[in-house]
Amino acid sequence: MERRHGPPTTAGIGLIQNTHTGDPWAGQPKYSKGMVTTISIIILIFATASMHSRWKRFQHQRYTNDPNTLEKTAHGLSSGRLARPVAALRMLSYRRPPSRRLGLINFRLPVLGATLALCAFMLGFTIWTFVVQPYYRIDHSFGSPPLALRAGMMALGLMPFIYVLGSKVNFISLLTGVSHEKLQVYHQWLARFMLFLATVHVIPFIYQPLAESGAAGLRNVFFSDSINTTGVVAYVCLFVLSFASMTGIRERCYELFLLIHIPVAILFLGYMFVHCQALLTSWRYLWATAALYMLSVFLRFATQLQQNSFLSLAKCRIEALPGGLTKMTVESALRWRPGQHVSSCRQSY
Repeated sequence: MERRHGPPTTAGIGLIQNTHTGDPWAGQPKYSKGMVTTISIIILIFATASMHSRWKRFQHQRYTNDPNTLEKTAHGLSSGRLARPVAALRMLSYRRPPSRRLGLINFRLPVLGATLALCAFMLGFTIWTFVVQPYYRIDHSFGSPPLALRAGMMALGLMPFIYVLGSKVNFISLLTGVSHEKLQVYHQWLARFMLFLATVHVIPFIYQPLAESGAAGLRNVFFSDSINTTGVVAYVCLFVLSFASMTGIRERCYELFLLIHIPVAILFLGYMFVHCQALLTSWRYLWATAALYMLSVFLRFATQLQQNSFLSLAKCRIEALPGGLTKMTVESALRWRPGQHVSSCRQSY
């Protein structure tokens, strides 16, 4: 980053001081820390609410055998002071904004509560990105533009959570009690926000050399360091992941989406290691991403071994019933709960 354009010129001590003032290179890790801290606090809040809800259910179950305490407990759960405000909040948050389709692009937002939360989160970090000055160094030879560094470090802070939210078995579901399929909306929108931050990271590296030295200067800068070419590959991988995850694309090419999503995600993580070159604290977040993703894969594999026979999945039998009904019987050691679902695969003939 700082060394990307070779040794500094003899433009004077003022330029050297410029790299250590305003928004210095050494202070950039605070942006990724801010991202991680904010998301961790949000998870902690929902985890606390989940623990409180589980404790209430546990208390309710304790007194189910006593009719007197059962009536009091049920009355307390349904008529508390917060019951009506919470119900009103849920009614608003569960509403779904209208969707619009433009060709393959389906502009479908999540439920209103998730939409407002995501908008507040993304707007806050976008403002933080652009409100800090300066955007550029006085001369491009004195290091990476601060605007690009800020956006890049924020994107790095998002990576571990994006990979975890995309996993079927993850610690966020365990802590918050929210199933993985309901967390997919946050996985998708945080990935899109990361693409936005990555775009903000890329543009200053193109604009400043182009404005100072023209196309020839931009070409010389681009091929002067492999960090630029590896960054382009990583950006293309992120763009493919985000674009292929759009609803219209998945509806028409779901099998292709399944085929490329995980390999491209692994390729993206690998090129991020090469691109960042262990500068500042970048590799901490990449190693955290790799470790959490591998843990999720291991836990999912262990769960499948527990629920199914070794190296085989449960069998599903389908029967046609009168009245146009279909009966599906799954022979598995799973313990079923209301609201659960299974994914069934069948061969095409």
